[in-house]
Amino acid sequence: MPTNTPRRVSLTQALHDHLDRANRGQGHAYPQTDGETKFACDMEDSPYGCPWCDAVEWPDGNPLDVA
Repeated sequence: MPTNTPRRVSLTQALHDHLDRANRGQGHAYPQTDGETKFACDMEDSPYGCPWCDAVEWPDGNPLDVA
C-alpha cells in the first residue's frame, strides 16, 4: 500500500535540485518589503518537499504549496 511519506534526500542534493529549478525558472520570485527577493521553487510531482523553500517564513505559507 503506497504511503505519502516523503523520501529522504541529502541536503546537498536538495539544494542542487532547488537551484536547478530556479535556474530553469520553475517557480516564482516574491519581492519582500525589505528589498530582498525570495524564490519559491515549483516542486511539480517531486516526492519530497523543498527544505530551502519550507524554511522561508512566507506570510501566507509557501505560495506554491498545494494544500
